[in-house]
Amino acid sequence: MYAKNLRRILCIIAAAIFILLTACTAPPDSSGEKTQIGTVTFEVNAKNAVAWGKDNLPEGGALYPAQSVPLYEGESVMAILLRILPDQVDKQGSYVAGICSLRERDCGAASGWYYYVNGEAPQMSTAKWQPQDGDVIRFLYTVKGGDIPY
Repeated sequence: MYAKNLRRILCIIAAAIFILLTACTAPPDSSGEKTQIGTVTFEVNAKNAVAWGKDNLPEGGALYPAQSVPLYEGESVMAILLRILPDQVDKQGSYVAGICSLRERDCGAASGWYYYVNGEAPQMSTAKWQPQDGDVIRFLYTVKGGDIPY
């Protein structure tokens, strides 16, 4: 009889612990939706490659004209680029080697992609830089030093 009562008490305690643990923890967000925290202006421009004579680029070099896009919690510049231009980014780790088939060194040894946030070149990789609401993010193609106005 003592063993039966002890077993019941242990079952009740185990059930109470289970209920407390499940009731006191918030369930994970199963919707998979991200929380939007603002917007950023985003642009990808290769006007320097057009001026250099690179074929198959839009007039003016606007591969993605400047426009407002959503910014989600915890999102990096790289994540935004990959979301906006899926399957059009050639990356090596956090380094952007090409966008829309325009790669580094396509217009000479010093050519390639740079990114700027609010007119400044962050000293951090695109995968680590987390923009803020209202930021202006530009990926600009350079052909030679000094052809980007920042």
